[in-house]
This record gives sequence, C-alpha cells and structure tokens, in this order.
Amino acid sequence: MSTTFLPGSVPPNTPYNVIAHYGGDGTFAPSDSAPIPVNITKQGSNTRVFFVTTTLSSGPVSVPYGSSYILRIDVFNAVGQRCTSSPQFICPTGAIRLTSNGSPLNDFPNAQTPNATNVATLNDRGFAEDQPIQLSASTMPYSIVAAYDGDNSYNASTSPALSATITKAMTSTAVTSNVTTVVRGGSVTLTAKVATNSNGAGPTGTVQFKNGSANLGAAATCMPTAATQTTAASCSATLTTTLSALPGPFGDSRPKPPLPLILLLSACASVLLVYAFFFVHSATWRRYGYAGLLLVVLAAAGIAGCSGAQNGGSWPGPRSLTGVYSGDGNYASSTSLPTVVTGQ
Repeated sequence: MSTTFLPGSVPPNTPYNVIAHYGGDGTFAPSDSAPIPVNITKQGSNTRVFFVTTTLSSGPVSVPYGSSYILRIDVFNAVGQRCTSSPQFICPTGAIRLTSNGSPLNDFPNAQTPNATNVATLNDRGFAEDQPIQLSASTMPYSIVAAYDGDNSYNASTSPALSATITKAMTSTAVTSNVTTVVRGGSVTLTAKVATNSNGAGPTGTVQFKNGSANLGAAATCMPTAATQTTAASCSATLTTTLSALPGPFGDSRPKPPLPLILLLSACASVLLVYAFFFVHSATWRRYGYAGLLLVVLAAAGIAGCSGAQNGGSWPGPRSLTGVYSGDGNYASSTSLPTVVTGQ
C-alpha cells in the first residue's frame, strides 16, 4: 500500500521503525511484522495570508475601518495543497507569527487578554484566523506578512506580503432636543448621536452645535462607545444652553449700531436747534432748520429702535439647530440634519 500520512522523522534525518500489526481472529493469533526503518524528511511549506470578506483575497484590498472582515493564514504543503475537513496528507501544525510593516501585529489573544500577541497556533486543518482584525485607518497601505515556524513534517516558510488599505469609516450624526419650544431665558439641552457601522473602537473627536451658521458655544467632546457583538460603535455629545444664546432668524443676528453714533446725531440736532432759534431771522431758513432737526431726530430714533431690537426685540421664531462631528483618525466627519426649536 501507499500512504501520505507518515509524519516526519524526529529528530530530523533519524529513521523510525514502521511495524505492521495483525490483531488475530478466532483461528489465528495476533502478530507483528519485522520493523522497517523509515526516514521521512520534512517537505516544504507554502504560507499565505488572505483577507476574508465575502471571499478569500490575497491581492491588494481596501476596506473601511471596523468593517466585517477577518484575516486568515493558511499553510499549504509543498505542492500547494490546503488541508481540508477530510485531509489526504499530514496537515501542518505549529505556530505562525504575524507582522505588519515589519512590526509585530499583536492581534491575537493570550488567555483572556485580547490583542496581546502576534503568535497564533494552527488548527487541525492547518490554518489560523484573526477574527476580527482591527487595523487603524491609514493613508498608506499595510504590508502584512505571516511567518510559519515549521514542525516535524514541514519546513518553515514566510508568506508573500498582503497589501491592505484601511479607509476611514463613514458616520452619520443626528441632533435631538429635549424640548420643541422654549420661552426666552429658558434652557434647551441638545444631544448629538454619531452612529457608525463599525465593529471597532468608538469614535472620538468633538461635535460643534450650531444655530444656522453660528456656533453655539465651544465644541463638545464626543464620548465614545465601542462596538459589542450586537451594537455598532458610536459616540454622543450634549450641550445645554439658554434661549439668549440662540439668536432669532431676524433682528438678533444683525450688528448693533455703536452708541457714540447716536450721541453724535443728538448733539448735531441740538446745535441745529439752538442756531435756528437764536441766529436765523428768516422764516424760510427756520423752516429748513426745523425740517432738518426732525429728520435727524427720526434717524436717531430709528437707529436706537434697531439697537433695542438687538437686546431682545425679535426673540420669537424658529431656530434651526445642527451638529457637526469633527471626525478622527478612524472616522469621517458628518453634519446632522437640522432640528427646530421655537422660541416664544
């Protein structure tokens, strides 16, 4: 008979004995054959690294941070055959060591400690999986290499480099308010939720709340929540502000006229009035003086009225509030749709 299941010699190049054993039956007693010395030398191995999304890929790949992918390391035999669930030969055993850009890729657990080591043990079918792998987003591709240590039957080997580009994960931001209407001087609490489809660490960064194009205070820190087996990564930020910080859609956002301008116009009107009464004897010129005085008074009153509006004259009305997420090293920025709070 022929077989492919004889293991390599231990130590290497040292023969071991192969014996045929007969178990006997009702007529014949058991017996063993004479030993035959056999020296099985190690065969070559072929180590490969694959990204697994919907299929195995050993070519350059580009995937978003935290997406559903795993890294698989296979050790093939000398003729490029992979072990199957019904192996036709001795499957490779032992350890592989994973590196990225020449540095250890510590993405395997050690006992109960995750991401503690770059060493993994091949399973009974001659491969190991890094599930899930979480490389950070980068503008430059990663060069991932697996080195197989070898065993009694297989020589050590190193895989070709797998090129992987990790892009930033997309985000979506939504802003909600604890109230829909608020009286002047009352407060409103805004909450921004930044959602992702990532199974990685939670987003960091900030959320800038806005009323139209105007910032509402300083940017708020977005508190991250890492993904679990049932929920994706996210972060949230809050801001509590009063209505006085929410300028209305009309007069509130206009620049206030300077007080010295009003005082200057009033002084001019006073001088004109004194001149008209004491130095002008013509009735016509007096009428011109009174008319000019009236115009100056009306202009000063109008400007003063506008100035008063800035201090609270046009508070009622809707405010369109949004949140702008800044993004971070792994997540892209995003802007929410507006939520409306009406000032009363």
